[in-house]
Amino acid sequence: MIEVHFQLAEEDRSALMRIARRRVAAAPGAGFRLGIANALAWAPLGMAVIAFADLYGQDGISVVQLNVIAGLIATWVCGTLAVSLYQRRLLADAALPRGGRFFERQTLRAEENGLEMCSAGAKSFYRWTAFSSVAEDKARLFLFLDVAEAIVVPKAALASAEREQALKSRIECPVAAASGA
Repeated sequence: MIEVHFQLAEEDRSALMRIARRRVAAAPGAGFRLGIANALAWAPLGMAVIAFADLYGQDGISVVQLNVIAGLIATWVCGTLAVSLYQRRLLADAALPRGGRFFERQTLRAEENGLEMCSAGAKSFYRWTAFSSVAEDKARLFLFLDVAEAIVVPKAALASAEREQALKSRIECPVAAASGA
């Protein structure tokens, strides 16, 4: 049995959101759908910019008016990008709110039949077969339950490469882990 205690921080939440975004984008069919959505959103702007550039060469068109329109287009692009980033932040705050359970002191117990997570506000048990995959970065393990939901475990809390490997092997081979192999 492995038992560790830890408390996650904002950088852990940011790391989870980054890796979850990459996994969602890499999901089957996501690339095509995202490409279509981006084309539909940005193609009209591209056509407008091309038409706008063509106007600069015509006689009788006021450069001042064209510069005002160019400024409005640039403002729209910057505003659209800012709103997109703000929405991403709002979604992160809604999914894993500051001061929420994600940031509470947690206890992880890896047992024969599965993994138990305890905090001040909750206690959960996951059979090894509930996990779909393991990902990691330099500082943490991500024990994924599906494409975007994961339990984040700081590697420092595990304290050794052997304990890290033992936890990863339970998830990578859940049938063997469940049978005690």
